[in-house]
Amino acid sequence: MAARFGIAHREGEVVREIPVSVGVLPGGPWPEPTTEVAALPLEMGRANIVGFLVAGASPRRALDESYLGFFQFAAGHIAKAISNARAYEEERQRAEALAELDRAKTVFFSNVSHEFRTPLTLMLGPIEEALSDNERPLPPEQRERVELLHRNALRLLKLVNTLLDFSRIEAGRLQAVYESTDLAS
Repeated sequence: MAARFGIAHREGEVVREIPVSVGVLPGGPWPEPTTEVAALPLEMGRANIVGFLVAGASPRRALDESYLGFFQFAAGHIAKAISNARAYEEERQRAEALAELDRAKTVFFSNVSHEFRTPLTLMLGPIEEALSDNERPLPPEQRERVELLHRNALRLLKLVNTLLDFSRIEAGRLQAVYESTDLAS
């Protein structure tokens, strides 16, 4: 439609004679048809025209600078509303992408925690059996190594359990319990 009105420059254009192919434009509450139209670009920045405001002038008022200024003002507000709507939509899409990334991270941590937990548990069983075997006790040098292995496996299991708890809290499947602690003691 903009091409029919011959909009060739960024400032817009006033069409004083509407082409016959467009037809008769109503004059609002007046019986006379609209004969003048202002076609103004809707700009988002200097290099981005997103559309045009084509506004018919009242048949009972001349389309002078003041009237054209009103249309330009309206076009500016419409362009700003479009810009705001696009910015809101982009922000909403970014928030959705971040939420999806957060969900994927939570699922990943949960899966990794479970995968680490299983072999750790399977390792700790034989280690604890070797340490508690009174019939065939380990020699002192071996016992020292196995105790070191046991402590580090328990530490790693504690870290994995903490990671699993964290992923459960983030997923809303576990409620954190807060309590006061005297750090000095």
